[in-house]
Amino acid sequence: MPTRVGIEVSADRCRLIETELRTPASAQAAIEPVRVRSFHSFDWDPADPSTLTAGLKAARSLHGFSRNAWVTFWGVPSVFRLLQLPPASPAHIEAIARREAGDELARFGALSADSACGVIPGDTSEGEDPPRRDVAFVAAATSDIRDRLQPVTAAGFSIGGVLLPSMALVSLARLVPAGSPRDAVAYLSLGADASALVIVRNGVPLFARELPWGYQGHARLPDREALATRLASELRRSFLFFKQTFRSGVELLVTCGDYRELRSLTAPLIKSLDIDIETLDSPAGIDLNRLPAPEQRFRDDLAALRIAWATAANAHPPVNLLPRDILDARARRRQMLTFGGAAAAGIALAALLYYPADRRAGVEESRVQQLRETLSRMEPVARERDQVRLTSAAGAAQRVALAALGEHGPRLGRALEHLSAVAPVGLALTSLKIRAEGGQWRAALGGVAIADNPAIGQGLVNQFLRAVAASPYFGEATGQPALRVLSGAREGARAPGQGRGDIPQGKSGVEFTVEFPLPR
Repeated sequence: MPTRVGIEVSADRCRLIETELRTPASAQAAIEPVRVRSFHSFDWDPADPSTLTAGLKAARSLHGFSRNAWVTFWGVPSVFRLLQLPPASPAHIEAIARREAGDELARFGALSADSACGVIPGDTSEGEDPPRRDVAFVAAATSDIRDRLQPVTAAGFSIGGVLLPSMALVSLARLVPAGSPRDAVAYLSLGADASALVIVRNGVPLFARELPWGYQGHARLPDREALATRLASELRRSFLFFKQTFRSGVELLVTCGDYRELRSLTAPLIKSLDIDIETLDSPAGIDLNRLPAPEQRFRDDLAALRIAWATAANAHPPVNLLPRDILDARARRRQMLTFGGAAAAGIALAALLYYPADRRAGVEESRVQQLRETLSRMEPVARERDQVRLTSAAGAAQRVALAALGEHGPRLGRALEHLSAVAPVGLALTSLKIRAEGGQWRAALGGVAIADNPAIGQGLVNQFLRAVAASPYFGEATGQPALRVLSGAREGARAPGQGRGDIPQGKSGVEFTVEFPLPR
């Protein structure tokens, strides 16, 4: 049975676990128990990456971990978006997702082409024309991932893939599914300095967030009641946003992490959140007949090892954020090895056929050269004809656009005047794109509502959309509006991912885009 080492690297702690690989039949199907061969954990100094390399080398020497590994890194700036896209090829969907998240990638100083990304396709909606598909998109800057990988590869590991904690929790949800397929289930990993939360439905992440907050805070032994209160507040805020966005609530919370008294948080969280809670400190999904030594320590550390375990055990993780050039180079090496044997066997046969083949190659090369010369003479003529054709088409398009504007301009003007009149105080339109489609126009509106909290901002957006739909100029919206909650921060104090400068400090913004038909 093939194995893989799962490595979890947090701010000052590293965990390793080697398991046999399993492939869930589906997002909700139970899997055979996974055998854990060995595990290890150690502290390291984030100011000195060589301590991480030294600890990983010592772990390999002590436990004989294999070189084949996947790694989950905490604290990597990332982007998560849930998009509704038309059915398309995986490459096309990834290109659209990269474009949609381009502005957020820029916050980390990464261009779309300089990011490692993953796409998780979901279900296709029924009853819509054209049909739409939920697509989860996650990305991070390749430079950040390369920096994190260097101490790990220096220890002798061959890294097959990279995950973020939220995506490792998605993998955990597939290995240890909870609730029914249509339930929204939240998975939480509570750490000392950071925590990760993901909400999964039918195997697809709908919400993912890494919280720069953990149980340790400013004290080594945190007050349990204060911890439960703070944690409930963080979860309630995320669950409220999820409910406002998806019109459904979270049915179940599954917890793991290295907080030793994790199960003691169950009762206060149930009381505060009014949902069912499960704690993954039991050996669910693990082969109990062959536990690694020392067995009691492994049982005690089960909840803390779940991220590393999910990184190792799932043969097909939801995404892989290893930089694309590394993946391509490995694919080429595998291809060379695959064909190397066949090439060696064919050398003898090639030698026997070399002479006649060489003569034919000379003839073909001469013909290719003649074709190249012909094409070089024809290329300027073809470019000139293409330019004439493009100029003619552009002129025709301009004439059609001017005629349409002359005929329908007054109605468009009244429609724009109506938009200005019905926009409530606190809501500003930031974009308006109008295109012709058959016998009507399509108006794509974008804007942002700024208020004291997201609920008020959502109300302003809903009030505006109802007023637009009720006007004599616009029809019903062609689909659900795309919403995103923003937070404000002072310019000097803003860090990547911590608010926008155009939102006042202490305020929240609800950004929206929606499309309305505009009859001619």
